[in-house]
Amino acid sequence: MPVKFREAERTYFPDSWGNGYFSINNKGHVQVDVNADGHQRLDLYDLVDQVQNKGLTPPYLFRFPQILEHRIEMLHTAFANAIQEFQYPSHYQGVFPMKVNHRREVMETILKVGRRFNYGIEVGSKPEVYVGLALPFSESALFVCNGFKDDDYLTVAMDAKRMGRNVIVIIESVPEAHRALAIAEREDVTVSLGMRVRLDARGSGRWEESGGVQSKFGLSTAEVLEIIRILDEADKIDSLEMLHFHAGSQITEIKRIKNMIKEASRVYAKLKKKVPSLKYLNVGGGLGVDYDGSKTSSDASMNYSIQEYANDVVYTVMDVCSTENIEPPVLVSESGRSVTAHHAVAVVNVHRAPETIIDPEKLAVTDDDPQVIHELYDIWDNISQKNYREYYHDALEHRDELTSLFNLGFIELEDRARGEAWFLDICLKAVRFAKRERGPLREEFDDLQRDLAYRFICNFSVFQSMPDAWAIEQLFPIMPIHRLDETPDTGAILCDITCDSDGVIDHFIDVHDERRFLELHKTGKGLYWIGFFLVGAYQDIIGDFHNLFGKVNEVIVVVGDDGRAHVQKIVRGDTIRESISFVRYDPDELERNYSIELERKLKEEKLTPAEAKRMKASFTRGLSGTTYLIPLVENGKRTGKKPKK
Repeated sequence: MPVKFREAERTYFPDSWGNGYFSINNKGHVQVDVNADGHQRLDLYDLVDQVQNKGLTPPYLFRFPQILEHRIEMLHTAFANAIQEFQYPSHYQGVFPMKVNHRREVMETILKVGRRFNYGIEVGSKPEVYVGLALPFSESALFVCNGFKDDDYLTVAMDAKRMGRNVIVIIESVPEAHRALAIAEREDVTVSLGMRVRLDARGSGRWEESGGVQSKFGLSTAEVLEIIRILDEADKIDSLEMLHFHAGSQITEIKRIKNMIKEASRVYAKLKKKVPSLKYLNVGGGLGVDYDGSKTSSDASMNYSIQEYANDVVYTVMDVCSTENIEPPVLVSESGRSVTAHHAVAVVNVHRAPETIIDPEKLAVTDDDPQVIHELYDIWDNISQKNYREYYHDALEHRDELTSLFNLGFIELEDRARGEAWFLDICLKAVRFAKRERGPLREEFDDLQRDLAYRFICNFSVFQSMPDAWAIEQLFPIMPIHRLDETPDTGAILCDITCDSDGVIDHFIDVHDERRFLELHKTGKGLYWIGFFLVGAYQDIIGDFHNLFGKVNEVIVVVGDDGRAHVQKIVRGDTIRESISFVRYDPDELERNYSIELERKLKEEKLTPAEAKRMKASFTRGLSGTTYLIPLVENGKRTGKKPKK
């Protein structure tokens, strides 16, 4: 890597969290390597320029189906390697949990790639069952039906079984077992059943509480035995084929995974002796994503690889089954986050960055100025490496004095503005001096550095595009996608364009700890673009319409053998018309109401006919426009070129 890019790598470290998919190229731009092998790369900044030239406005969500394909291949290759290494006598048959990303474009890629691996799906609700039924998966691929079920859910699952799908209905409670048997008898279907058990062992990380004995999901040992009795009495014990457990999401420690697999394997082995038809062990989800690149057990990381995960699952299951002298099961996992996270990148433009209104270098003091102004000026003019701590503390006192004098009416607005400008620059100087000291930054100046971070207003909604950053403070890799050959000169906190103070991202990844601000460049001419990476899992479906900001423009991109990016498909984001329809307004009715109001103002002669005509056209046109801000550049000219006719 050229020397000028090493600083960018140290600042944003894409080589650590990017898994080979994201890096910095020789133009100082982020590049995307869809196969993580260096053969098919694209320049993300150039891609943004390309879609702008098509008339598409930001923010954007770029999907790379080849990354999705590569992740599916990695998962299956890892299990194939483990099965071969340990001479496991059965096989792996994965399923994709639809809840992780329902988007049609994602499911279509999974369908296409999954046929090579007999990759199935897992559904957890009635709507998901209906979608899954209509998707052309291989009939031999597993169709796992999880979640709480009513008669409609159970009936449509039985219908799928009748159609020849490899459906396994996971029983979540004793009453559900009774209902499943009754509906299977009514529909005259030979049903395949599974049970989700509740383990003592549980995962680690943010979702640790979703496992263990207090888990929302799973049957107790007593309930498991009761269901076996019910099935046996109904002469349907042979319908029980799968044992499943819920591990929780984003498990950060491999040791916890081993413990759960060991306990689940023991339960499986004991049940297998009672129920010979049992043949699948579904280890659920939990396979993590290294969001921060630290490869540790932090909430935003994982201390193991996909291969290590597969090795431990295969070896542990085989070891327990060997000691119990039973045939090892077909292994199933629901590893959705690991499969989908990397394939999607959100790219947004900075709508507004702070500007220096008053340059302290150009300010002066006069004999008539208040004493506090003289004091702040003297500190600003004389602060140095030797005295910065003392002078900073003095400045804090004078800043409080400045505010107090203003509130009492003794100084003017102009005085306050000058004093604040000097105080701000004193703080910036103090941080610079503090960072030159040996050792870690003192807590006082670390806090000050964070407080001095500029608020960059970005053209997106946190609640729509990265809801987990708001809801659970999940960390995602974030970095500018260009100007990486320049040294960043500004600490920043990212704010969205919603009218909500929670629409802020103020914690960022770091290899050693969380950062409290993001290092960015002062924006100059043209747009400044920021990328949000690894957002392909859960964010699409959890995102909400806060402030009625809708779905963003999506671009599905593939890289050809020639190394060129090809836009395969554009999925237009929500218009204002579509967004307000979501909350049950009729856009046509709103348009009629607006026209009536314009007519009334015309009659009152408060508008001219030309004004009314223009306003009506503007309203109609706006309803069909984006819910986000259309960027401007110099002289009010819109960015991007008009689409070619």
